Amino acid sequence: MRFRAYRLEYRHKIYEFICNEYRFSDGEARLVIPYFLIPGRKYPIHVYLYAINLYSKNPDMGQRKAAELTREKYGLETFSHTTLGRVMKSLELSIVESDAGGHTVADIGANGKDAPKSANRFPSVSDTAHRRKLLAKFLHDFDGCADTAGIVNTSRAFVLKWFDKHRRLLI
Repeated sequence: MRFRAYRLEYRHKIYEFICNEYRFSDGEARLVIPYFLIPGRKYPIHVYLYAINLYSKNPDMGQRKAAELTREKYGLETFSHTTLGRVMKSLELSIVESDAGGHTVADIGANGKDAPKSANRFPSVSDTAHRRKLLAKFLHDFDGCADTAGIVNTSRAFVLKWFDKHRRLLI
């Protein structure tokens, strides 16, 4: 058995989690992680889901504003609009690959990438309209969550249900 260490930033603190990695005789390895941890990401999953939901449900809000509100709500030193954009693409690809949304990769563009009118600019609100609509529909369970406890509990149920159904991480 091996161990892997992961760090998360949350509410002005840094937490470290040690996770077991089991190796089997056939060479397969299994990592046991808590539901809120996304390997390679520095925030708990409910922070990302909150930001995606906030942006997706508010068509007049830009990614910068959604990232700013997320930073304020969860006491984060950094959480940028580019982080939000990357995690949205990752979630969208998970939905498409699992066919949970009933969409194909062709519906959203090759590899889930935006197709802004100019390759030299950040995608606008209208450029991401289809992605926001798909993600808002997918995250409909978060509609009644106003407080942090509700968001955390809904995220937990959401992630565990996803894993039970698809046997893979959500993001």
